[in-house]
Order: sequence, then C-alpha cells, then structure tokens
Amino acid sequence: MWGHYSDGLRGFCIEFSGAANFLKGARLIHYKSPLPKAVDVYRDLLEACLLNNLYGIRDTRCKLATDSALEKIFCIKLEEWEYEHEWRISFPQPDSPMPLKIMSYKKTDVLSIILGAQMNEANKKLIEDIVRWKYGKKVKILTASVRNDGIIVE
Repeated sequence: MWGHYSDGLRGFCIEFSGAANFLKGARLIHYKSPLPKAVDVYRDLLEACLLNNLYGIRDTRCKLATDSALEKIFCIKLEEWEYEHEWRISFPQPDSPMPLKIMSYKKTDVLSIILGAQMNEANKKLIEDIVRWKYGKKVKILTASVRNDGIIVE
C-alpha cells in the first residue's frame, strides 16, 4: 500500500493499537466492476438530504438512503484493487450525511510511526522531533524499505 497511499515511500504511516476506540467504525471496502454511477449515488444522497432537511422526515427510509449513498461514496472500489483488502474509517456527523469531523485518538492509541524510505531528510527530522516532543520514547519510529522480497519495516 506504500506505493498508493504514501507517495511512493515518501510519506509516513501511523500504526494504531487494535484496541483504539475510533477503529470500531472501520468499514470493509467492497470491490465491484463497474462502479456505481456518480449521478445515481448523488441522486440517492440528495433524496435523503431533502427528506431529512426540507421535510423533517427522519424515518427508516431516510437513514437507509443516506447510509446507502455514503457506502457507495466511501466504501466501493474497482475489482482491480481487491488485493488491498482495504478498510476505511469515515465519521459522518449524526445530523448531516456529508460533513466529516476531525478524527481524534488517545496518545496511548499510537504504537509507531513508520517513515517511508524515500522521505527526504528534513521531513524525517521534523516528524521525529514532533513524535519525541509529543510521545517521548513511548512511540517507535520505524522505516519502511524496499527489498527483493517486498517492503519491510525496520
């Protein structure tokens, strides 16, 4: 996943404890081809918003339409990506289907920071300084590097 989500090993990854509360909202990605058409997804979402906001209808149909639209927007990818076995976390606000809130977690939830092997030295130093200032030695700083047998973390 480093090539896709970490800018070719120039970014970093945060390893969280599996017991972290925010992970309870993780949703498994579904892989489909073809993808749902955007116009259909947004029509469903618009219908849900209209029912919810304009008419004040807060019934099962509205919740199902909102959940369905959000599922299609955030949790479906093309079949070609199925090897990723991806999970995603999104945090819709309870009264509105679209705005996302900033994720928060406890300091004890962070186990390690994994730096990509291609990250420039200035960014490595900055991240290391922030981690040491915020967490001391409680959080490991590791590096992901490419080897003949794959990417390893040391």
